[in-house]
Amino acid sequence: EECVKALKLDSFHLVGLSLGGGISGLYSSMYPDRIKTLTLMDSYGVKPVAESDFLKVYARGENPLFFRTPAEYDLTMTYVVDKPQDIPAHFKSYLAKESSKRYDAYSAAMKNEINVQGWDMLRPHLSRIKAPTLVLWGEKDRVFHVSCAEIFRKGIWNSRVEIIRDAGH
Repeated sequence: EECVKALKLDSFHLVGLSLGGGISGLYSSMYPDRIKTLTLMDSYGVKPVAESDFLKVYARGENPLFFRTPAEYDLTMTYVVDKPQDIPAHFKSYLAKESSKRYDAYSAAMKNEINVQGWDMLRPHLSRIKAPTLVLWGEKDRVFHVSCAEIFRKGIWNSRVEIIRDAGH
């Protein structure tokens, strides 16, 4: 809310991806008159009907969404895109080096959000979202199962869902 005030925004369009989708959805439920339209892409915030590959490994204490090494980068890509592209080793090393600087902070923030709010944190707030909402989901999302899209559609009155074929997270 402080950022919105600093930017002097009265109303605006809001888009969120993954954890950012959960934050965008929560904000939209708290300040429904400010949001013109909402787009949620592969959004965090509702517990899926079918458990995703990510939720299975996260339950074992692993988090393949963050990486510190080129090998971990490769694993992360299998979770976030349907068909990972091969990139040069020196570029992977650079990305891993940069990502490792934020690894602990990002991991702790995600763990804290999930432990405090829970996987289903947004569901009780969906009915308060009033903005026309587009829910976009990758058909092959391994992070948050595609069944989440229908939960968002049912919970948000003025929403529609588009499933993107052959797309991951």
